Amino acid sequence: MGKCIVCNRFAGPFYSLHKACYRVYEDTRDCFRGVFSTSIESSLQMDELVEALNACRPASSFSPDLFNSLVRRTWQDQAKRIVDSKSPAAQRANYLLDVAAHLEIEAKDVEPCLLQRLENIQYLLRVHQKQSVSKTFVGLHDEIEMLDGESLVWVFENTSKVQQQGRAEGKKWTVFRSILSSLFSKPRYQELAVKVEDTGKLAITNQNLYYVTKGETLKIGLAGIYSITPMKDGVRIQTTQKSTMPSTYITGDGRFTYALLRYVQEQGSADRL
Repeated sequence: MGKCIVCNRFAGPFYSLHKACYRVYEDTRDCFRGVFSTSIESSLQMDELVEALNACRPASSFSPDLFNSLVRRTWQDQAKRIVDSKSPAAQRANYLLDVAAHLEIEAKDVEPCLLQRLENIQYLLRVHQKQSVSKTFVGLHDEIEMLDGESLVWVFENTSKVQQQGRAEGKKWTVFRSILSSLFSKPRYQELAVKVEDTGKLAITNQNLYYVTKGETLKIGLAGIYSITPMKDGVRIQTTQKSTMPSTYITGDGRFTYALLRYVQEQGSADRL
């Protein structure tokens, strides 16, 4: 037995909205979209934004939880448009960050890493313009031993490392399977086992890449990186060592991580010339 999320009355088995309430629900969402779209374009003051959002509240018994949930979802939709845009605008990203703080929208209320990606847009644009990024990071200098002339560029907190490791196939090759393999030209293959390391910090300097966990610190020279592949939530890195399997670092913001690594690599190559 389900209750309508708008009027809180019985809506029938397996239903969460009355037909009449569905229109109220959609009209409220459309109103929120219009308010956010206008506020972003005109940089509406926070008090005016809240007043405009409250004006969207329907006359029916719309619960505060549902109202706040729709506000967060609409904010999330606007934020995703900005971070996924080919030409993201730092001004719009910063405005949505101010809105999130004013409306008490936290990371747990929206998609993972969305707030982080919004915060990184201003730095992403600087990297695209070949400008240095300036942000202070504390507490890491004791964990890595940097060389003379080496300077810290960025630190990605709570980074997971995913590494593929080759291993022999578990099942035995019978005569029948060997015949099938020959018929379909499928050679014996190595399965790839995926190993997830402990969450750590990914530190980028002007010379090296450090992955710091509680147990150890992995150091990779930027000159020793063969390829960097961008992913949605991180990057895949292949070093020049033939025996090394590629590793994927999940930072939460693959677009910025990739751009930053390429920028640092280019700067390092220019310095060595």
